[in-house]
Amino acid sequence: MEPLVELDTTLRDLYTESGDEGDITLVLCSPLNLTLCSGLASQVVVVESTLWKAVLNRPSTMQLPATPCSSVMYVIFTSGSTGAPEGVMISHQSFFTALNHQEKVVGIKSQARVYDFTSYSFDVSLYYLFATLGIGGCLCVPDEHSRRYYLTESITSFRADTVFLTPSVIRLIRPKQTPTLQLLVACGEALQLKDIEPWWGKMRLMNGYGPSECTPFTVFNESNNNVRNILSIGRGVGATTWVVDPNDHNILLPLGATGELLLEGPLTGIGYINNEEKTATAFIQDPVWLLQGNSNHPGRRGRLYKTGDLVRYNEDGTLLCLGRKDGQIKIRGQRVETGEVEEEKGLRIPFWPLQMDKKQLQGTGVCDSLDASLLRINTEMESKLAQHLPTYMIPTAFFGMKELPLTVSRKTDRKRLREIGASIYYSTDADRDLASSVRYAVGDSVQITESEQVAYTLAEKIFTMLPAWYNKSNSSSNATAFDDLLLQSCGIDSINMMSLSYFISQTFNVRVPMKFFMDPSTSVRSLSRAVSDLKGDAAFADDSTTTNNTPSTPGTEYSTHTGIDLTEEINLLDSRIAEVQNRQSTQSGIDAMASRNLTVLLTGATGYIGTQILRQLLEHRQVSNVIAIARGVSDDDARNRVVDSAVKALWWTDFHQEKLMVWPGDLSLSRLGLDDTQWAKISDGSSMDIIIHNGAVVHWGKSYEELKATNVASTIDLLELAIISQRTRFLYVTGGREKTSNDEQEEDIVRELSSADALGYSQAKYVAEAVVKRAALRRKSTKPANIAIVCPGRVIGTTSEGVPNADDYLWRLVAGCVKAGSYNEDMADTWVEVADVATVANTIIQTALNPACAIGGLRLIDDGIHWGQFWSLLRGMGYQLEGQRTAEWLQTIRKDVDVDRESHVLWPVMHILEAENAHPYAIIEKGSNVKLSRNTPLTLKVAITKNIEFLIDVGFLPQPPSSSRNSKRNLIRQAFSRSSYKLDLVPRQPLIPATTLGDSSSVLDYKYEIVDTLFFISSYTYHE
Repeated sequence: MEPLVELDTTLRDLYTESGDEGDITLVLCSPLNLTLCSGLASQVVVVESTLWKAVLNRPSTMQLPATPCSSVMYVIFTSGSTGAPEGVMISHQSFFTALNHQEKVVGIKSQARVYDFTSYSFDVSLYYLFATLGIGGCLCVPDEHSRRYYLTESITSFRADTVFLTPSVIRLIRPKQTPTLQLLVACGEALQLKDIEPWWGKMRLMNGYGPSECTPFTVFNESNNNVRNILSIGRGVGATTWVVDPNDHNILLPLGATGELLLEGPLTGIGYINNEEKTATAFIQDPVWLLQGNSNHPGRRGRLYKTGDLVRYNEDGTLLCLGRKDGQIKIRGQRVETGEVEEEKGLRIPFWPLQMDKKQLQGTGVCDSLDASLLRINTEMESKLAQHLPTYMIPTAFFGMKELPLTVSRKTDRKRLREIGASIYYSTDADRDLASSVRYAVGDSVQITESEQVAYTLAEKIFTMLPAWYNKSNSSSNATAFDDLLLQSCGIDSINMMSLSYFISQTFNVRVPMKFFMDPSTSVRSLSRAVSDLKGDAAFADDSTTTNNTPSTPGTEYSTHTGIDLTEEINLLDSRIAEVQNRQSTQSGIDAMASRNLTVLLTGATGYIGTQILRQLLEHRQVSNVIAIARGVSDDDARNRVVDSAVKALWWTDFHQEKLMVWPGDLSLSRLGLDDTQWAKISDGSSMDIIIHNGAVVHWGKSYEELKATNVASTIDLLELAIISQRTRFLYVTGGREKTSNDEQEEDIVRELSSADALGYSQAKYVAEAVVKRAALRRKSTKPANIAIVCPGRVIGTTSEGVPNADDYLWRLVAGCVKAGSYNEDMADTWVEVADVATVANTIIQTALNPACAIGGLRLIDDGIHWGQFWSLLRGMGYQLEGQRTAEWLQTIRKDVDVDRESHVLWPVMHILEAENAHPYAIIEKGSNVKLSRNTPLTLKVAITKNIEFLIDVGFLPQPPSSSRNSKRNLIRQAFSRSSYKLDLVPRQPLIPATTLGDSSSVLDYKYEIVDTLFFISSYTYHE
């Protein structure tokens, strides 16, 4: 028997492709499509009433030919929404095995009325055709016009109770328009919360997943307890699911890790028609981990399909789909997963379409009916987008459409969108409009020529760093003049910024602060003015340059006022808090808390300090519940991020989950991104006993304004809730700068943080700290203290696990010094404040329980060690380190960095290193007078040693040449990292689950071997 190929005559490209690839010998068609189908095969049979009579009147002795179960049942062509269609062969055995396993899960009954919406080129149409008719149900087949233009009316007129729709279609209709529906199955695309929320609680909802290569469905999810949980695709039904390294399918990943989904079992298809090479690539045999097995499960053979989809396991064994592995792109050097971008909550932003008539649109090759047009981005839009997106993701231009193009299977046609975008962007007419709407360069500025020596030299260098997209639309390969580009807008990433900084220091012998590069207003000319000012040579300065800054000596840092009035910011926010405190002043004080079962709200639980705070809260006998707020698209996703951080820190057990509740949220959003129920709970004045606000975005290159929403506004919101409650303790974890004592004066700190080289992160943290401190002092003068601040210094791993934060400047400095074989002996008597993270977490919790212990509202953690003692510990472990004077040591480090450039561990932080060591004698004098007599706790020395041992074990630090200790590389070890880079881990002896179909949640036990490390990061963005 020949296999079936379904064709949709409305999609001509796919129709032709199917005909060419399928070797069709017989076509069944309607009378209307006879002419169209006549060229596809030698035999064309028209399906009409006479044919049905002939079938019904066939001789009773006529028997259908026997068909092997392994033969091809149908060939389905992929939709082509992301590329060229491919014909996939599915056997009878695979298809009916799927129906057998999934029948009870989907639950189509004999009374069901299933609406036949899906295109016949989409394999889901086959699925519900056989599932419905096989059980005795009714398949409701609409005409094409009703299906396309009167969907809700058609569903209602058929009294259909079941429908399979893509999210792109679901978002176009509403439950009240389809009162007869009882089951809605979302399939074909990633489901978003906004798509499904209107339907929640009104009918059965299912999320179905399955690549065409493995029958229409292989994974199902029906969540009844929480609408967010249905965003997960669920569990394998008729198939075993595996998660492997996206770059190597022979590496099996642990629970919670993001990797590529592999499917195994009888649902796996035969392969691609007429394409053996692609079949061999996508359908793999016997991966190493499956053959090896382990002590509990013997190895076995197997055939698996590589889906290309990135997933991770939730704690309950369901799978969360995060997008395509080939959907990861780079924007201005930063890695972006497009699927995660699409999950971002919708923004309502006003826009102004550019004036482009139909002729212009036709000239771009855009279909008139799509009505695509370029949209201008103005300052207001940039500001709103900056509240939701990192700087590098803010678009330079975008186009708007009345509706998105869809494939015949009603998915978003991404391929068509790319074509439309490219045709608009690169069209001659559009370029002129785009140039006026996109701010790559300073407005109305003349081009930079050779007459401006410094600016021209910089412009030449910057031009070599520009990405392809800029050069393509602003081609000037033989340029004799350059635009005065804005560095942050023209596509230069953070690695290029470091290279540009290095180029300036080598070419002009001056150092420009990294903050100046990161300022959105910095252009080529303003950079050249900074260089000229630092050079201190009037003859060297450009004729076009005017400045009021006169550096005292050549080679000093460029300085100017930041433009942010920190005092005004503090006063404005404080007036809001003071007003709230005044309203509450007549109410009674707070209750005693010593013997109560406490509920604690914690932010930043996924961070390095936050995960240890969480650990100690969950283990504290006075705490009965901990609510952690973490970023995530669903409850499971947020919870997984929290648990994953705990696993990395090597403390998580099943017992810890008993007290823990995790809410998905976002500190940058209004009300922390919580839903109405969650916000009502934390603001009701009685549910929260303690709020520990530890969360923040830490970015050493962003401005105060960019960080204000997350780092300041969230603090003020939570502080206000605590004040209104009266009984709620509020603890704020500050940071961002070195504190000297509790006696620091606000005006002195503001002056320090108003210099040009002050970091926006430090400014944001201090503004929040200052407002909290003022509130604490006001409260203390009238009532028992319930507001406090804890200020940790540098933080390292615990004395027990010793898991360090490998991104920390301290460990980068250690790695750089070990590599160079030297350290700065001029800093030997300088006291560096550092504490192990368990001590820090304990101090935070004890202060939250008893805010009165914070003197003046602020509690410092001032444990530490002299640098000389620190380097002695490393020498005692076998490292050969030589002390050098500051200038000599810096020269040694610079030479080492010059050789390795971007791959050197100190490359991203050289500007910090040089600034910190610029005036060592002033620091030594301060340290000698104040802190030289301090003693380092024994536990801190143990912690430092434990952290160094850990970094040796994971390969971040080399084995000491004179050390005899053995590396424990067979342990589960991964340094905590805030960056997107991490250690590459190869699993050894993975636990293979039983071959029971769908049982994929028992992959629990792993051992690892470290095979490679990479600790160079391209961005300092991370969240806590």
